[in-house]
Amino acid sequence: MTNFTEWYDTNREAFNAKRRERYQKDKEYRNRVQGYTRRYRAGTVRKGKNPDGTVTVTENGITKDVYRIYTVIEMLSIKAIDIRILERQGYIPKRKAVPGKRSVRSYTKFQVALIGAALEAQRGRAANEISKSDAQKIITGIFKEWSNGG
Repeated sequence: MTNFTEWYDTNREAFNAKRRERYQKDKEYRNRVQGYTRRYRAGTVRKGKNPDGTVTVTENGITKDVYRIYTVIEMLSIKAIDIRILERQGYIPKRKAVPGKRSVRSYTKFQVALIGAALEAQRGRAANEISKSDAQKIITGIFKEWSNGG
């Protein structure tokens, strides 16, 4: 057995029987699993990947198409750390964490364009091709428009 999939295929029945038994007998485990399910169903509902690479999500009753971080990094030919660096350096707004909820970074088409502009500003600033005040104007514009594209 070289990987988990092969192991699971071999041991699926025994594993699921053990899990069902624990669910029935262990009240704390059952409550934890039910809590996970409740939070998942109350939060984001994923509807699958669209042909253009976006994923349709519903958050707080609002449905929108977003790009996941792995799609954005392919589109812009960058690494995921580059987006985090843009956040740390203040070129784009920091992602707001939702307590108790695991979330994948996702961006609207408009926000992807703003990330591209932020990358250009960052690169121009690093190469001294644009002034600090021009970079600051770009950053101010990005922050002002960020939520409009969401």
